[in-house]
Amino acid sequence: MTPAMSKKAQTCLTVNDGIESRKIINVELLFSRHSTETVLRFLNRLLNEYEETLKRLITGDQTSPKIDDTAARMLRVLLAIRTIELENEEVLAA
Repeated sequence: MTPAMSKKAQTCLTVNDGIESRKIINVELLFSRHSTETVLRFLNRLLNEYEETLKRLITGDQTSPKIDDTAARMLRVLLAIRTIELENEEVLAA
C-alpha cells in the first residue's frame, strides 16, 4: 500500500465536525505494520461488529443518537474498505 493510497483510506475514516478532526481508526499506522489483506480483514471484522451493535441498538430506544453514530461509522468503514480494494486492484493490474 502506497502512502497516497493509505492517506486516501484514512480520509474515509476521519470525522471532521468543523472544530476538530477525529480518526475512527488510524489506518495509516495499521498499513505501516500489516499487509493490505490483514488490514482489510480487520476492517471487515470491525464492520461486522458495528452491524451487530446496530441490530442491538435498534431493538431498544430507536431515538438514541448511538444509532446515528454507529450507522455513520459503518458507512465510513465500508467506504475505506471499498477504497482499499479498488486501489489494490489498480496496483495489481499495473
